[in-house]
Amino acid sequence: MESRQPIWICPAIEALVRRAAAISGTLLFISHDAYFIRQIATSVFQVQDGLVTLYPGDYDYYLDKSARDAAGLAGTDALRFGIEFRW
Repeated sequence: MESRQPIWICPAIEALVRRAAAISGTLLFISHDAYFIRQIATSVFQVQDGLVTLYPGDYDYYLDKSARDAAGLAGTDALRFGIEFRW
C-alpha cells in the first residue's frame, strides 16, 4: 500500500512545491511523485485509452473515485471527454 507520509522528501521537490503553490493561475503538470501531487493538485485529469476524465478534487479524491469507477461503483462526479490523438 502506498504511504501517505514520505519517508524522505527531496529538497528539489520541496522547492517545486513552494514555487507551484505561489502561482495564482492555473498550473498543468505531469508527475509520478505522489507527495508533489498531493501538495499541489486541486483537480486531476486522467488520460487513458483516448479518454480524458476530470476528477474535480485533490489526489486522494482521484484515487478513491477512479478506483470506484474501475470497480463499476456509482457515486463519482467525474467528467469524461473523448479525445483523438494524431501523430
